[in-house]
Amino acid sequence: MKYINYFILFVFSFEALSLMLGSGTHYEHYKFGLMVLIILVNLTFNIFKKNINFEKAKK
Repeated sequence: MKYINYFILFVFSFEALSLMLGSGTHYEHYKFGLMVLIILVNLTFNIFKKNINFEKAKK
């Protein structure tokens, strides 16, 4: 999942650079929303996973 996040961040940076250079973006809004959702789900899962491991280590 880490590589997927890196790929999505690369796409976002490429699109931002393209927009700043005046070429516009190449993705529709729902694709950007889907990529943001994937990153948020990955981050939430990682935080949840760390909390579970921390609670097991405390016991």
